[in-house]
Amino acid sequence: MNKIAAAAAAAAFALGIGFTSQSVEAMPNPIVEYQTYTDAANNAGFKPLVLPQISGWSCNYISVISGKVADLGFKSSYDNDAVLRVRTARADSPYGKDISGVYGVKWQNQVINGTTVSIASINGGAAGWVAHWQHGSYVFSAQAAGLNQQQFMQVLTYGLVDITAHYY
Repeated sequence: MNKIAAAAAAAAFALGIGFTSQSVEAMPNPIVEYQTYTDAANNAGFKPLVLPQISGWSCNYISVISGKVADLGFKSSYDNDAVLRVRTARADSPYGKDISGVYGVKWQNQVINGTTVSIASINGGAAGWVAHWQHGSYVFSAQAAGLNQQQFMQVLTYGLVDITAHYY
């Protein structure tokens, strides 16, 4: 056995990695994709926040993370580069109030239609915009790429935050 192979075997042993022919069971993926909104809502146990098609956004991705966070992707009907990700969870979920999954940004609070929304740019807005908020017993987040700040604020103000104020 050469020195490299011996070192690899020693490292594997130290890390508890065994060389075996038995199959190893992998950790299940916490993200489950769905073909329909109804299937995702049934799995999550609540109706996720969704933008109606009349808004100019169409849903092109639906998943539920760990059975607790609904994650919907949207594309713009008007701009091929504009995409939006919207998440919904119960406020008492183990994920807390910020379910955006975005870290290392400077959050700034802004009141939109009576709701306090934390908003941040990603890489100065070059990589997009993100927001999270709570209404009632639900928390929400939205992340956009391909939109400028004004466009993102319009989606929040006249779409997402407004919908949560009326239906959650």
